[in-house]
Amino acid sequence: MMTRVNLGRRRGNAAGLLSVFVLMLASCAPGGGSGSNQNDNAPENSNDNAGGNENDNADGITPGVEISVPNEGAQHVPAGTQVEYETIPPASGPHWSSANPPAPVDPGFYEDALEEEQWVHNLEHGYVVVLYDCGGECEASLLADLTAFADETAPSEVFGYAKIVIAPYDGLAFPLVAIAWDVQMYLETYDEAVLAAFFEKYQDEGPEQAP
Repeated sequence: MMTRVNLGRRRGNAAGLLSVFVLMLASCAPGGGSGSNQNDNAPENSNDNAGGNENDNADGITPGVEISVPNEGAQHVPAGTQVEYETIPPASGPHWSSANPPAPVDPGFYEDALEEEQWVHNLEHGYVVVLYDCGGECEASLLADLTAFADETAPSEVFGYAKIVIAPYDGLAFPLVAIAWDVQMYLETYDEAVLAAFFEKYQDEGPEQAP
């Protein structure tokens, strides 16, 4: 690395020549000079794909393993309020309570993204929310699987319908995440059995027993 010596803003050619001389000496030192290889001392096991796949081991997440998420409360805020959640995507927190836009939203499969503040209200009511991120155009088979899951999931014993919301969401660590109140589970691929077990475990388990 080239050593930079601050000689100040002295006038005259002598100062300029001294600057050049010092820089020349530094460039001749081991490892000096602008043409040196800055990676000579890099670890042999360095990640050659740094910056490539941002999803690899994102935040230490293990797909298929439930994550307990810190609770962020359950305050109702006016519709249109943008909540800054600590966990993204959220698993609790302030949310809207309104008819337009609907919050909570109706159960089912959605092709268009919903606002977080809408479906967090669903979580409070004991819904399971499944978010999907295809990183572009989704395969038709995945959309068909998710639609069928929303349509065929066992209904709530309390309310008589399945408390499930499935919607797209940009920026997930993995293609799928199932969310219940204060709990998340990421998946690398669609797995009906795993999703069904998560849903059965957490349906109607929100802090508020409501439709």
